[in-house]
Amino acid sequence: MLRHVFGDRFEADVDDRIQIVAKSQSNDGVTDARFEYDRDTLPREVISGLPGCTFTVRDGRKQFQAVVMFAAGAGSSARYDLFEVDESGGLLDLGRSVTKDDGAALVGLAVEGVRARVAVGATRGVRAAAPEPAPPRRKAAKKKAARKPAKKTAKKKAAKETAKKRPAKQAKTKRASARRRIVTRR
Repeated sequence: MLRHVFGDRFEADVDDRIQIVAKSQSNDGVTDARFEYDRDTLPREVISGLPGCTFTVRDGRKQFQAVVMFAAGAGSSARYDLFEVDESGGLLDLGRSVTKDDGAALVGLAVEGVRARVAVGATRGVRAAAPEPAPPRRKAAKKKAARKPAKKTAKKKAAKETAKKRPAKQAKTKRASARRRIVTRR
């Protein structure tokens, strides 16, 4: 069953079967309508002697519309009203209509397909579904600990001091050999 939300918006449970008819008044006996739901043309039916259609509600907001035919000699008061057919075959006024004066032969409404809500008392004897797992947590980024200077061992200290002495010693050797060359050239 359609539930009126506001204006031209209605809602129904997804997969509900809906029947809608178009009833004409003051239209010189002409009753003709074609129906579309979610851009699909619906097969024409005669329900309770009126042009109608049947559709299954889809998830999300979908457009329903009826294209009606006005008689050429009908007055400006000619109109079509949309009705939903209830389970017992009665007609429920949807409050949507179009008149010949409107200048358009189109009347529509939006049907919002919603997932059925489960009543609290209706769950007796039914096992509850397992809760959905929580989304995985992000691991916190580990901060790198500042490195502490390592304690220098005696061997490392000695190696370092030797490395410092080598360049100085090599420089002295180079100077000495350069002097020898100068002396020998003379």
